[in-house]
Amino acid sequence: ATNLNLEEEVQAGRFREDLYYRLQVIPVHIPPLRERTSDIPLLGHHFLKKCGEALGKNFDGFSKEALARLSTYQWPGNVRELENVIERAAVLAAGRRIEADDIVIKGLREVKGIEAGMTMEEVQRILLEKTLRACEGNKTRAAETMDVSLSWVHYKVKEWNIDA
Repeated sequence: ATNLNLEEEVQAGRFREDLYYRLQVIPVHIPPLRERTSDIPLLGHHFLKKCGEALGKNFDGFSKEALARLSTYQWPGNVRELENVIERAAVLAAGRRIEADDIVIKGLREVKGIEAGMTMEEVQRILLEKTLRACEGNKTRAAETMDVSLSWVHYKVKEWNIDA
């Protein structure tokens, strides 16, 4: 998938001409997600089910407000960005239903317990504790969810004396 004009890229010498013609046998144009907002609930439920299975959680779906929030965003990162946002919501959700406050887009969300003036270490500790709870103490899954190394999780759990 690309958002570049491959014909122009071939002419400029930045894309292999032979590969371009191989791909042109059956060109498929899929509009960006922002032009297919009706697909967002279906994709969202699919990704939520997938995340729920990975996390061992059974979700009931999304609130109307959460779906509205997802549907009004422009999704410059397209379907991959939507999947990442849903995965983050699944980890952070307190209940079985994803609420609007669980939807973190571009990192703009108030996380309970985090306030202005806190140190980065305090924020990291709160996020690690929340993630470990959501992952039922599974440090490997918590590391993957937070996109940090497993050794970092082990180190911080020991340093901060977190029960996990």
